[in-house]
Amino acid sequence: MKRLVQTLSAISAAVLLALAASSPSVALEDGDVIRIIVPYSAGGGFDAQARLAAPYIEAALQENGYPNSNVVVENLTGGGGAIANMFVYSAEPDGTTLLMMDPESSIWLQTVGGAEFDVGEYGIIAQQSAEAMGVFVNSQLGFDSMDKLVERAQSEPLLMGTSGRGAVDHIAPLILQKMLSDAGVEFPVQYVHMSGVSDVMASMRRGEVEVMYATLSSTVAAIKQGVGDYLFTFEDHGPLADRWPHGRDVLKLPPEQVERLTAASYFRRVYTTPPGVDEELLQTLRDIFEIALNNEELIKKSADSNRPVMFLNGADAEAAIDQEIGLAKEYEEYLREQLQ
Repeated sequence: MKRLVQTLSAISAAVLLALAASSPSVALEDGDVIRIIVPYSAGGGFDAQARLAAPYIEAALQENGYPNSNVVVENLTGGGGAIANMFVYSAEPDGTTLLMMDPESSIWLQTVGGAEFDVGEYGIIAQQSAEAMGVFVNSQLGFDSMDKLVERAQSEPLLMGTSGRGAVDHIAPLILQKMLSDAGVEFPVQYVHMSGVSDVMASMRRGEVEVMYATLSSTVAAIKQGVGDYLFTFEDHGPLADRWPHGRDVLKLPPEQVERLTAASYFRRVYTTPPGVDEELLQTLRDIFEIALNNEELIKKSADSNRPVMFLNGADAEAAIDQEIGLAKEYEEYLREQLQ
């Protein structure tokens, strides 16, 4: 985490401004090229979803007042998403430079990583998808309840794999531990930090890692092969909710705490503008994206590629992100201590 802070501090505003759009205009105009900046590498989940949606966003633009406008997707990697965030954060708020944001990672980069942007200042256009996380347990443990998992942890800390120190699958279980502790339930965990979810899953297959905080897309093959299964998830709807109990039915926590933890236990993909975008322009973009992301053909293609659309309009997505920001602020001091 200290290395990340140093890296972020070394990025100068001059470099970011040099990368920004070269000919800003006051507002979105017909003929503008809309750039969707993806913070991760080509071929990943964020990139694939942005490229699936781009033709439909372009069509919605062209059919609703911008017949000569086009949409392009660009990958800008580095700093765990911080480079793309800072690039869009400093861009002209004219509707031509958008970010497909990973709100969860962005919030923690801001809160404990020293990133020089404020997630709360972006204009939130729409959510394309969201994947809930859950507590995924190695089948070799033979546990089918949270009570048994907690009991085992008392005698020997559980080995929990993460995709990296300070990653969402590290932060969220840290908050879970704190909430449980505040409720009088100790849940000792020894974190094993790796370079990605695939490495964690490989370790679990070898019988090394005992538990992980994971999404369905990262575990579906392992479930089919009997490597592990969920004790519970944080999803209220979708493929996880139909099969596994929700955390509110399992965790011995006040309902309001579970709801707040649920907000932090998602991987969302949300389109945003730079700070300062005009309200009228933001609403125009929200209308365009709502048409595009609810296109039946896109929904079918996304489902067929195992990347289902889970649309939220801009106001609802903003409310969900605000809830996560509030949680981050509350636990900032605790998390900084844990990540030292």
